[in-house]
Amino acid sequence: LISSSTTSYSEQEVSCICESLFNEGLQTGRTEQLTHFLWALPDHLKCHESALKAHALVLFSQQQWKQLYRLLETHKFSPHNHPVLQDLWLRAHYTEAEKTKERELGAVCKYRIRKKNPFPSTIWDGEETNYCFKSKSRNVLRDAYKKQAYPSVEDKKRLAAQTELTVTQVSNWFKNKRQRERAAGTLEKSSAKSESDDGSSGCDSKPNLCIETPFPDMQAFGYGNASAYFPPPMTYDPSLFNLQNL
Repeated sequence: LISSSTTSYSEQEVSCICESLFNEGLQTGRTEQLTHFLWALPDHLKCHESALKAHALVLFSQQQWKQLYRLLETHKFSPHNHPVLQDLWLRAHYTEAEKTKERELGAVCKYRIRKKNPFPSTIWDGEETNYCFKSKSRNVLRDAYKKQAYPSVEDKKRLAAQTELTVTQVSNWFKNKRQRERAAGTLEKSSAKSESDDGSSGCDSKPNLCIETPFPDMQAFGYGNASAYFPPPMTYDPSLFNLQNL
C-alpha cells in the first residue's frame, strides 16, 4: 500500500505515482487508491499538473461534472495532456446529457453537445479537431489518398510520422475512407483488396485513448524511491482506452 504519509515525497515522486495510478484508473475504471493518494497530499503538491490531471479523472469517476469542468477550465495544462483531458471533457458532457435525457445519445446529439461545449483554451491549442484528428493531419491523409488509396506499410509509417498519429490510426483512416467511397460508388470495385489493416476501429470512427507504453510496476517504486521511474507518455490510440467502468 502507498504510505499514508505523503509529505516526504518529492514533486517528481508525486508526479510519477500520480501518472501510474492515473493510467491504472483509465484501464481498470477503479480510482479508489488514486483518490486516497490525492486526499493525503499536502496542498502545495495538489497543484502539480499530474495531481490536477489525476483529480480530473477522480471527479469524472464520481460524476462531479461541475467540479470537473471548473478544474479543467481554470488550470492550464501542457499540450501532451490535452488529448486525455479533452476526452474526459467530452465524455463527461455526453454522460451528463445521457443521464438527463435517460437514453443513449446518437451521433447528432453528440455533435450538438460538442458545438455547445467547445474545449476550454486550457486543454486546447485552438486548432480545429475532427474525430480527434487535427485539420492538418486530415489534409495530409486526404492528399495521400488521392494518390494511392492502398498505401504500403512504408507509406503508412511515413504518414504516421508526418501526422503525429499511429500507424494503426493511419491504416484505419484509409480503410474507413475506402469503405465510405465504396458505399458512395466512387471507388472502383476492381480495386477492392483485402482490408486486413491493423486494428479493428479507427480514431476517425470514434476517439478513444490509451497508453502506448506499459504501465510502471507500482511495487517497484517502493513508494520511497520513485525518482528512478518516470511516467509513460500519453497518446491517442483507438484500441484500448475505456471509461465505461468509471
